[in-house]
Amino acid sequence: MAHVGDIFGIPLGDGRLALGQIFEKKPTPGLAIIIVFGQLFPEAENPAIHDLQACTSSKPVILASSFETFVDRGDWRKLATIPPVLDRANSPAFRVAGLPLGFLLESYDRKRKRLARIREINAAPNGYSVSAKWLENAVKAHFKVEGAKWEPRFDQLLFKNVVPFGR
Repeated sequence: MAHVGDIFGIPLGDGRLALGQIFEKKPTPGLAIIIVFGQLFPEAENPAIHDLQACTSSKPVILASSFETFVDRGDWRKLATIPPVLDRANSPAFRVAGLPLGFLLESYDRKRKRLARIREINAAPNGYSVSAKWLENAVKAHFKVEGAKWEPRFDQLLFKNVVPFGR
C-alpha cells in the first residue's frame, strides 16, 4: 500500500523514467492525488536522494486523482519516501452543485467546501479519478514518447489547469 510522500518511477518505455509522488490520499482505499514532475532520469539508474529532493521541490507538470495500483504492484518502482513539498493549498478543488444558482468547491478529501468564485465555476472539474494506465498514457504523451499522442481529455491533468482548493 502506497503512502503519502512515496516517490516512484514511471517507466516511459524508452529508457527514461518520470518521477511521481503520492501527494494526498483519499479515504477510499487505493485512491490518491499523484503528482508528476518535469525532470526525467535514466531508467537503469536509481536517482540519488538529493536529485529526488530537488525534483520534488520543482513545480509539478501533472496532478491527477488516480489509483495507486501500479505503485502497489511494483510497475512503478518505489524509490524513496519524502514528505511532499507542494503546499497543501494546491490540493485540487472539485465542483459540486450548491446553493440555488451557485456552485461549491469541495476539497479532495471531501472534508471542506467553499463557494466557487466566478472564474472557478467553469474551470474546476467535477470529481474524477482516472486509472493508473490512463495516467501513464498521459505521462508518456506529455513527455512525447514515440507512439504516445496527447489527447484533449488529458488537459484536466495538467498542473497549470488545476483549480486549487486553497486554505
